[in-house]
Amino acid sequence: MELDEKKMKQVFINLLMNATHAVDQKGNIKITTGLNRDADQLLVKVTDDGHGIDKNNLSRIFDPFFTTKPTGEGTGLELSVSFGIIKNHGGDIELKIGIGPFLIKLRSNPIKKIHSSTIPSF
Repeated sequence: MELDEKKMKQVFINLLMNATHAVDQKGNIKITTGLNRDADQLLVKVTDDGHGIDKNNLSRIFDPFFTTKPTGEGTGLELSVSFGIIKNHGGDIELKIGIGPFLIKLRSNPIKKIHSSTIPSF
């Protein structure tokens, strides 16, 4: 399975937009990448120091049309679309607690073209 570059860009745009809304006009967003050699997985973490997700909503964040934004300010599709793209690539995306990080896990076999020694291990 090969990674679809355009779809993966959409995932990262969606996660960065989500983080941007969470930190509002000030805050920090951090992207960390690594390789879990034992599980043969590429890992990407997107972390922000924004307001987070209420625990009661955590199980719904990847549901289509779910949003915590006021009516008219969000479609609730970004995380759902990202979830579908990652699943279609044989990976997983998760948020274990309401304040991040989002963690993307992808099988590293689609990225064998990248010299694995250039990717730090987690």
